[in-house]
Amino acid sequence: MTQYYNPLSILKVLMAVGIIYIHVIPPSSLSIINAEQPDFNIPYTILTETLMRNCVPLYFFISAFMFFQKNGEKHYIPMIILRGRRLLIPFFIYNTIFIFLFIVKEETTLSKIIWLYISPANFPLWFLRDLFLMSMFVPIIKFMITNYPKIFPIVLFISYLILSPAKETSIISTFVFFSLGAYMGQRPKIGERIKQRKHLIWWIFIIVWGLDVIFHIYNINGQYIIHTLFKLIFICTAWCILDYINMNNPKNKFLLSQSNFSFFLYCTHMLLITSIYTYFPQYYLQQSLGSIILVYLLTPLGICVVTYISYTFFQKACPYLLSFSLGTKKTHSPIL
Repeated sequence: MTQYYNPLSILKVLMAVGIIYIHVIPPSSLSIINAEQPDFNIPYTILTETLMRNCVPLYFFISAFMFFQKNGEKHYIPMIILRGRRLLIPFFIYNTIFIFLFIVKEETTLSKIIWLYISPANFPLWFLRDLFLMSMFVPIIKFMITNYPKIFPIVLFISYLILSPAKETSIISTFVFFSLGAYMGQRPKIGERIKQRKHLIWWIFIIVWGLDVIFHIYNINGQYIIHTLFKLIFICTAWCILDYINMNNPKNKFLLSQSNFSFFLYCTHMLLITSIYTYFPQYYLQQSLGSIILVYLLTPLGICVVTYISYTFFQKACPYLLSFSLGTKKTHSPIL
């Protein structure tokens, strides 16, 4: 299974880009661009509300898979320390920057500031918070996989359907997809069985994606169940394409080298998006459907370019400060 480390790292980079599409649309109070607009709702649902919403579950899955494949659970205390450095340092630094830029000018109390870290003001950082919390559950997950290998995934799926709200920020959602990644990491034969059925899975992926879009657009009862199934199929489909990622391709080699950049992009993209909301609201005041769609499709790419330029500058001007803010040493090792 170690042959999948590099392809999985590339998928993590792509998922970081996909997550921007989830956050790029401003609140409807700030713009006419919103998901309730009928003509815009269709492309928005196809791309963001169904497809891109799977980026976070897949990221949790990959993180757990790589961790358990490397037997990180056998070194529990060092792992907690390592994950604390790699996840909590960026969490506090980039959340503090966000609070200082956009919230500190408002009247704040100590309790409000504390809450802005519990439920981060730079809200995509909930991912780092929850990923660190999952480290606390590693012994339990390992115990369940070892002693109840057949029952555990069934219990996970049922628990997710019953307990988790329809959003990625649920701790139940985090636990389920992290546990599934751990399960695959501990039982590699499952992954091979999935690949043997890859053509069937691709067809199921297309069908369930279409159903997910229809259920979202028309708000049909059972939407949450279909969306949960699509998340699972999305992960299986991503697993099936690993063998097709050619690591000799220069583009893939470039993506592999951008693991730390993708993490920087994840931590900082809301700084740019919120700056647009705050200082250039007219940017979103498009009148035609074509202009709205262009803004929606191109803004995340523009954010990637600006962030990459910033990352390159900081890498040359203050590499150790940048590495510290990302919780890494001055290397290109993947973020856990």
